[in-house]
Amino acid sequence: MYNFLAKHGQLVAFGLGAVIILIFFGTVFSGLDAFNALPEDRQGETTIFNFGLAASIVLGIVCIVAAVLFGLYFMVTHPKGAMIGIIALAVIAVLFLVFYSTAGADTGSLAAKIDQFDISATTSKIISGALGTALVLTGVAFASFIVTEVINIFK
Repeated sequence: MYNFLAKHGQLVAFGLGAVIILIFFGTVFSGLDAFNALPEDRQGETTIFNFGLAASIVLGIVCIVAAVLFGLYFMVTHPKGAMIGIIALAVIAVLFLVFYSTAGADTGSLAAKIDQFDISATTSKIISGALGTALVLTGVAFASFIVTEVINIFK
């Protein structure tokens, strides 16, 4: 199965996506006249979009499960190569924990929004940690892009 997906995985994914899109468009276009006939306040009750939403959720779950399973398979079959990924994940986790633990009290308009949407202090710290980690990773990605392009100029 792994060899088949390694060789034909993109084609299978594209074909499955195309079939799902065609089925979704078929269900939407078959009920479009009835949808447009509904008053605007009742259009949210329609079920013509349910297949597309359900298919998106199922495909997302399948992708997550496949990514985890193939990641575990790679770790078992290539432990030395997996160490780099494990170390990278550990660095990201440490980075998140640093930003999480250093998240301070929110003040000003941010504090008003936190009160307005009833966000707990823990959730606010998680958001701050995730944003800080994302910004650092974005900076690292941008810097590595520039460094590799400069190195490629001299090759």
